Amino acid sequence: MGETIAAISTPFGDGGIGLLRLSGPDSLSIASRVIQNVSRETSSHKVMHGWIYDDNIPIDEVLYYYLKEPHSYTGEDMVEISCHGNPVILQKILSLLLGAGARLAGRGEFTKKAFLNGKIDLIQAESVVDIIRARSVLLGELAVGNLSGRLSGEIGGLRAELLDLLAGIEASIDFPEDLERLSEEKLVMALSGAVDRVDVLLAGAHGGRLLRSGVRVAIIGKPNVGKSSLLNALLGEERAIVDSKPGTTRDTIEESFDVGGICATVIDSAGIRDVSDFVEGRGVERARREWQSADYVLLVLDSSAKLDDMDIRLLGCSDPERTLLVLNKQDLFSMIGENELPHGVPLVWVSARHKSGLSDLQRALYKLMMGGRPLFKETILINSRHEGCLLEAKSSLIKSLESAKMGAELDCVAIDLRAAVTTLGEISGAAVGKEVLDRIFDSFCVGK
Repeated sequence: MGETIAAISTPFGDGGIGLLRLSGPDSLSIASRVIQNVSRETSSHKVMHGWIYDDNIPIDEVLYYYLKEPHSYTGEDMVEISCHGNPVILQKILSLLLGAGARLAGRGEFTKKAFLNGKIDLIQAESVVDIIRARSVLLGELAVGNLSGRLSGEIGGLRAELLDLLAGIEASIDFPEDLERLSEEKLVMALSGAVDRVDVLLAGAHGGRLLRSGVRVAIIGKPNVGKSSLLNALLGEERAIVDSKPGTTRDTIEESFDVGGICATVIDSAGIRDVSDFVEGRGVERARREWQSADYVLLVLDSSAKLDDMDIRLLGCSDPERTLLVLNKQDLFSMIGENELPHGVPLVWVSARHKSGLSDLQRALYKLMMGGRPLFKETILINSRHEGCLLEAKSSLIKSLESAKMGAELDCVAIDLRAAVTTLGEISGAAVGKEVLDRIFDSFCVGK
């Protein structure tokens, strides 16, 4: 019989409702020692009312429900207690549960139990973290897709087909006289198809990284080109002070907005110019640091003025892979020709003052971030662990494919194919070591 664990499952802080969880064979009996009038005959999956006392002193009025195994999140007996979301009350109830025989749960231990008891696979377990930490609606939707088995189905289907192929190869090796040797054409077709399917899954890696971590976008340019006005226009609010006097912005301002489902933290900074003022100079230096460290840069130019030496210096430092030229003040007569701008650096015309061209800017920034690869709701979300396993499996499949094309002995084909099958099993948890499991679940919060 396993231990019974307990934890607070809601975030620390004041709230209307708090939730505590118990999971394990003694969940109901431990709850009965803490909640008044809980009995062994308590019905499963029904919400009930009770009071919690400590030495006859009322602690809180609660709602609770018992989930009988295997019909619970962890696959074990569970009790979930809903109380008022006061951290003092939650901690007191947790102390009573621990005093009644429960053990404090470790990070992610409830979900780990669900995995070990076969309620979910490892991909679904990891999707729980994505759902909790999703910084955009799109990431949440894709994570829920994985929780419902989307990636698991793709990995499981591919692995099952490769297992069938491996079984056919090994049968041909073991019983050469009774079974017809698999043709080179069929082997090559099957292995090539498997490589293609892995490539389709790998296509979701870049978007997954952007969705999970978000990006930092620095707004860079000379003073008075409209950087702060652009920030305000993108946010739809007057976040930064705008003034015709150069050098108004002396510190960085950070705010976030959504770009095609990706959380972009946009940083407005001091205008870059040669200055003698100490305070403004510190702001300019900070702007230069943001320029270097940001994932992407909006280099803003005043299109109503001719390019000067500072503009040309800024343009000369532009990295085409992470820079979007923003030609502001398109509502005025343009003094800049596109032939004067660096070839290969994407550009967009806007008027921050009149809030025009902002949709074009967001589309251009999204295209730059995605490298031309669109991110749809149909995208299958993978994380860095999945990506590493898929790359390793692909490498093994390519070796197996090359052996098949050369007409090598089936043993050589089978060795690398077996390695690919094993690696794919690591993704879903069908074949995974304790160290990997510990690393994954240690990234969870306590209570989940």
